[in-house]
Amino acid sequence: MTRYYQAQPKPHRTGVTQPDTGPPVGTMGAIDTAGYAECRFDIALSGQGIQSLKLALLFYNSRCGGWFKGAEYEFNSAGQFAVAGRTRGATVFLSIKEFTGTAFEMSVDYALS
Repeated sequence: MTRYYQAQPKPHRTGVTQPDTGPPVGTMGAIDTAGYAECRFDIALSGQGIQSLKLALLFYNSRCGGWFKGAEYEFNSAGQFAVAGRTRGATVFLSIKEFTGTAFEMSVDYALS
């Protein structure tokens, strides 16, 4: 029998209105998924004239001391979206790569399972 444990959703990023200028410095604000296989991101996206918002799931490599790009996601309208990444205990961060449009605001919660 397979057992699934799911943690309650927690905030990851709140009220973000600009793309990231690069990966985070260190792991401040990142999600430690130790003991879990997957991380689901619940994304609330609002704004005007949204043509494209590109996100990337980043994985932290402590030996190298840096971030590595994983899955990418793209949205072309406001709404509520859920995406999941197989994280297998890694430290992760959902980065905003690029935005095309007038204005946006994004908040992200995460849930581990």
